[in-house]
Amino acid sequence: MSAAVRLWLRSMAPFVFWLSFRFLQIHFRLLSFDNFSQHVGHFWAVIPTHTTVFHLSKVISDRTSIIMPQEAVIFTDKSRDPKSILVPDLTLEECGFEGGSSNFPKELLLYYDYAVEMDCPLLMSDHYLAYKAKTLKHRDSFQIKH
Repeated sequence: MSAAVRLWLRSMAPFVFWLSFRFLQIHFRLLSFDNFSQHVGHFWAVIPTHTTVFHLSKVISDRTSIIMPQEAVIFTDKSRDPKSILVPDLTLEECGFEGGSSNFPKELLLYYDYAVEMDCPLLMSDHYLAYKAKTLKHRDSFQIKH
């Protein structure tokens, strides 16, 4: 093998390494709104299989602009069964998902959900019940006694 061929092969190494990656075209669906066909929480992304499940939470947050206090919980089906939760520390390969080439990634459907923490007193207050109780108390004070 000539020196020129070896030099060319060495220069192509990053591309050969990239070609060895496997990819998944993942359809993410927000589980709470799964019954809606079109929702901002439903999207597609092409992800390498060496990506961790924890990183998928970041992809979801970046893509949907949802600020999540914790990482999203990602499920393999819509049952919300604890057995269908993907472990955040594992890669997609370690979870058993085999990818395809970058030109023909394999398709995968994943569901996700997240907890919402509200510290806003305005959203946490219940003005309707407080108003109803005050109205009833006020109405009872004006009843005519026989």
